[in-house]
Amino acid sequence: MTPKSARSATIRRFRQWGLLSNPDLPLIENTKSVRPKTANQIASRAASISYVVGVFYKADRRKLVTYLQEYGLWNVVPKSEQEMLTKRRVSEEERLLSGWLPESAQILIWSLRLTGLDHLSACDEKLASFIPYKVDPVPFIERARLRSRDQLIQEADTLYMLHWAANDAVFNGRSPPVHPLSAQYRRHAIDWVLGVAEEWDAVSLDT
Repeated sequence: MTPKSARSATIRRFRQWGLLSNPDLPLIENTKSVRPKTANQIASRAASISYVVGVFYKADRRKLVTYLQEYGLWNVVPKSEQEMLTKRRVSEEERLLSGWLPESAQILIWSLRLTGLDHLSACDEKLASFIPYKVDPVPFIERARLRSRDQLIQEADTLYMLHWAANDAVFNGRSPPVHPLSAQYRRHAIDWVLGVAEEWDAVSLDT
């Protein structure tokens, strides 16, 4: 699948959903130049999110760090999240934003063929059941299997357009098709999975 064919499919989807699309939005990166993350990398990141999201629920951050270290996941936690988990005080904005991490986890678990994906709906109610928590994550990581490159490319383009649509709606005083932060966190995850950037914190979300 090429960026151009993915865009055509995205525009068809938006038409079916009754949403405003933007055919002038730049195409996603040349798909020949990106290298998707491995299934093991994605599974490890998903497992780490199950602890980091505890910040939103005001869990003891020292215990979260201990669990991440105990289960060998600390090194896959992005630097920005490591800093949040270890600094003296977490701001209310940081706490609230950490509550959106399940949106990223939804994409990661979808990319591992474990759940479906509805761009206009909330996360799978059973999402947490797919991700190991306070148990050894190695079996989950080792059996992880990645979806096809074409599927990843298509969802990356769709989420790019959906992120634009959500922001455009808010900017122009319309009701967005999804919450902009939902689109942002899902797009962040799929772009990382696709290999747009090597590091989680380096993924660009310009629209």
